[in-house]
Amino acid sequence: MQLKSIISQLQSKWLIIILILGLIFRCVNLDQKVYWVDEVATRLRIYGYTQTEFVQEISKKPVITITDLQQYQKPGKRTFQDTIYALTQSPEHAPLYFILVKFWVQIFGSSMMAIRSLSIVLSLLAFPCLYWLCLALFHLPIVGKIAVALWSVSPFYVAYAQEARPYSLWVVTILLSSLTLLKTIRFNTLQTWGLYALTLTLGLYTSLLSIFLWVAQTVYLLALEKFKINQKFRSYVIASTLSFLSFTPWLWVMLKNWDNLQDNTIWMRVHLDFLFMIPLWIYNTFILFIESPVSLDASVIPRIILDFNLLILVLTSLVCLYRQTPQKTWLYVLSLMIIPYIILILSDLILGGQLSTAARYIIPYHLGINLAVAYGFSYQLNFNKLANPTYRKIWKIILIGVLFIGIFSCIYLVNTSPKYQKTRNLSNIPIAQIINQIESPIIIAEKSQMIDILSLSYLLKPNTKIYNAKTFNFSNTCQSLFLFNPSQQLQTELLKQNTLKLDQVYKPKLLIPSEIYLSLWTVKNSCS
Repeated sequence: MQLKSIISQLQSKWLIIILILGLIFRCVNLDQKVYWVDEVATRLRIYGYTQTEFVQEISKKPVITITDLQQYQKPGKRTFQDTIYALTQSPEHAPLYFILVKFWVQIFGSSMMAIRSLSIVLSLLAFPCLYWLCLALFHLPIVGKIAVALWSVSPFYVAYAQEARPYSLWVVTILLSSLTLLKTIRFNTLQTWGLYALTLTLGLYTSLLSIFLWVAQTVYLLALEKFKINQKFRSYVIASTLSFLSFTPWLWVMLKNWDNLQDNTIWMRVHLDFLFMIPLWIYNTFILFIESPVSLDASVIPRIILDFNLLILVLTSLVCLYRQTPQKTWLYVLSLMIIPYIILILSDLILGGQLSTAARYIIPYHLGINLAVAYGFSYQLNFNKLANPTYRKIWKIILIGVLFIGIFSCIYLVNTSPKYQKTRNLSNIPIAQIINQIESPIIIAEKSQMIDILSLSYLLKPNTKIYNAKTFNFSNTCQSLFLFNPSQQLQTELLKQNTLKLDQVYKPKLLIPSEIYLSLWTVKNSCS
């Protein structure tokens, strides 16, 4: 008993150290990360502006300053009713997180750090929720400790804990919904079914993709009950019905603003070749454990080797989970991991699109991997009766190695962000560096680029001026101008003017031909 007590104390000390590291990684450089377009959109909505309204108003100004742009990112005369209206105009985003942010900034201020700090708090709330879920699934505290340790230094969860978007809240609602469902199946009381209905409703009001989580939970319960429509399943149907009835106000908003929803999600329906989707699906498996620069040259070889070993770890853990746990345990983990992801993949393959390649939309998949790997480690370290001391020592080294990979990945992310998270706006930094070399920069941008200009404005000099490409008279200036991410149509129109010369001064390296990116050009007038 004394030896077990010492081991338990050592485990707790190491867990505390890892948790402290996780907290530090979530808080460091919070106001220095790129403020990308989705976060800019969050700020627009909570202050009562729609994206369309912002673009139309700002494009009418003859000269746009940084102050003009960022007045839409600060508290003003807009009311809470304006915020609700702005949210309804983007019905693809469920409103709960944005309403929470609205109240959060009224208490803690409207700085970038203040707005992002809510996601940190929500990310920390996920720690106990994950631990309790592991107890409900495996009834082993060691699994919860390992899961929380892996979670704490996961570069994926650290990155999204620093973003002013709903994903940390979605994680919490997924964990709570899973936990309450498992408890409800066990106790089958009116109170537990009510709690399940509440957590499912919170999930739906956080992310529309929670519908796919509900599908996974439905399949799980049906399989567990051997597809019998018994009292327990009828109670589940009633709880689910109450939850969806509670969600009908937002369903009505979606139907009423269906055209907006379609316009706002065009990028999801852009065709991506199947051969490019496969490596993205594989890549999304490993970002839970590792983050490194993404490239297509020889420097990617060490990453491929690490990813291959992580794949073996994941597969070994899944086999261990299936063989060593009861059906009610492994079935839930696999349902959570596979069903929502498969729905997204089939949707992309049948209807066309690339939703399944976006890492932030497959969080249930990542949660399933996290749970499986945590159990795999705990089994190999503590419960494998065939394991000798050397075998256990090897698995201990593997666990330490995975944790250190996560720690080093988080250190790498201290001064940057993952490409899968900030996408094209990672180019804001090099573009701003080029523009800021000029004493009084002038940027020409099309109306369609104004939301990216707003994102870029956080890195530009205060005296930078922006002009609408449609109304700007290029013949009236001999100064070198910057042309921000011009469309092919605009380039063609400008080249028709024989006095103008266009030079591309920035274009990022593309991983796939269809990748959306930002570019920067200079426009010079010969003035002859």
